[in-house]
Amino acid sequence: PDTQSTLALFKVLHKHSLLDFADGRHTCKVVRKVSSCELVLRVLRTSGYLSGHAGVSARNLDLSTLDCDCMTEKDISNAKWALGLNKCDDDKNPVVDWINLSFVRNERDVFEIVDLMNRLNISQSRRPKICVKIETAESLRRIDRILELCDGIMVARGDLGLAIGLSRVPYVQKLLVRQCREANKFVIVATGMLE
Repeated sequence: PDTQSTLALFKVLHKHSLLDFADGRHTCKVVRKVSSCELVLRVLRTSGYLSGHAGVSARNLDLSTLDCDCMTEKDISNAKWALGLNKCDDDKNPVVDWINLSFVRNERDVFEIVDLMNRLNISQSRRPKICVKIETAESLRRIDRILELCDGIMVARGDLGLAIGLSRVPYVQKLLVRQCREANKFVIVATGMLE
């Protein structure tokens, strides 16, 4: 593991933890932990080749206490670049209208981008709106507080299907759309499902 989030995930994994790779195309079960950064897995289901840098999600774990920041160093670097475009005084209108956050679990994760804008002295009038990608079970548990802090959300149906089960996605999707409408927040329903 070479990232903070991967190391944090390894800490909470245990025997029988289920891991989905590449948007659920491959499912494995933890047989045992060899060390703090090595696992023995049993392949439960696969659909072909598993490439390097495939996304991974843990299905039967509470990730709300995962000891890592929402934004990676690369995310912060990219955000600084984008936010820097909005600091220019030669144009009255900000260049970047929206900034999106993925893998948000709770309101603390939303505060990371707000804190970055504060540290960069981005004035309120030049701040982009914040869109949060809702893709984890943890974010659903904290959705009321997340909605208070962001300007809109993206309902990631495919990722939610992995996190909470495909049969629950339609209900949750309708609930999230209703909550956004009631809170006068922007909502996007996105991503493929059942590929």
